[in-house]
Amino acid sequence: MRNKDKQKIIDRYEARLAKLGPVPQALGWLKGRQVFRFHFLKEIVGFNENDSVLDLGCAFGDLEPYLRSVGWKGRYCGIDIVPGLIEQGKKKYPHLDLRVLDIQNDELPGCFDWVFSSAGLFNQMEEIDSYAHLKDMLTTMLGMCRKGISTNFCSPYVDFESEINLHPDMGRLCSIFASITKRFSIRHDYMPYEFTVYCYKDVEIYEKANVFFAYEPLYQVLKTEP
Repeated sequence: MRNKDKQKIIDRYEARLAKLGPVPQALGWLKGRQVFRFHFLKEIVGFNENDSVLDLGCAFGDLEPYLRSVGWKGRYCGIDIVPGLIEQGKKKYPHLDLRVLDIQNDELPGCFDWVFSSAGLFNQMEEIDSYAHLKDMLTTMLGMCRKGISTNFCSPYVDFESEINLHPDMGRLCSIFASITKRFSIRHDYMPYEFTVYCYKDVEIYEKANVFFAYEPLYQVLKTEP
């Protein structure tokens, strides 16, 4: 991300924060929908209660208490490029590991089982091609984890498109996913104007059945061949 694009994002969120305070609405969320999004982020196949999570674009770190509320017990680290959001997050959750960090330019905070991102990839770029930016971000995110990434996007199948958010062409987006992993899935069934994507590191194939090895136990249960 170039400096101009980065500063525009920072200025936008800092202005919202100054006007509204440390509430989900300052992040552009309507009341009640933040936890709804969090639910689908954690629905990625293979997410376990002791797995570690890096929350990219964490804002105040609200994902962590949600995950705790549903029984998760793993390590959490939240990162964001907006200093004001991290500052407020540390006041709200003093126990959390929250950092101002840009994964494209700064030293990364180690490797995690999963990288989750709620709206961290929404922004439209001006100085660089938005799809090149997405590919670089997704590639970096996948390199930071052991198991996979879960992130959401604005849907292109809408009557109105935001001027500041990218509504990516689904074909171009799928080409990016396919270039970084053989195993990914798309959920476009929970909101009419957003969707979530799961990209996995484990692409091992159970060759006897030509299915991904992660689903070999299910295959054994369901197979009907003698």
